[in-house]
Amino acid sequence: LRMAEVSYWKYPADQWEALLDRVVQAGFNGVYLSLCWAHHETQQGNIDVSTGNRNLTSFMEMIKIRGLYAYIGAGPWIDREAGGCPPTWLAAGAKANTSP
Repeated sequence: LRMAEVSYWKYPADQWEALLDRVVQAGFNGVYLSLCWAHHETQQGNIDVSTGNRNLTSFMEMIKIRGLYAYIGAGPWIDREAGGCPPTWLAAGAKANTSP
């Protein structure tokens, strides 16, 4: 596998196809994507994986269409430059629900 790291949540959704095309053109056959908790749960208990640049189904479909492999890294700590990506409500003292 030759993986390219793609932080989809840092780009507008209308740029995803061009981004993935560049991955293919560069000779990669897979993408590593990290799921940013803060991006998907901006309010405690409100998880959004279906709108705008949070639409994981759409992004994963674009990966599949290009015949790429996907490796998903789930937090809670995923990106040093994003401060690990915990949601701001967690830092404000709220407790995360860790039960299944």
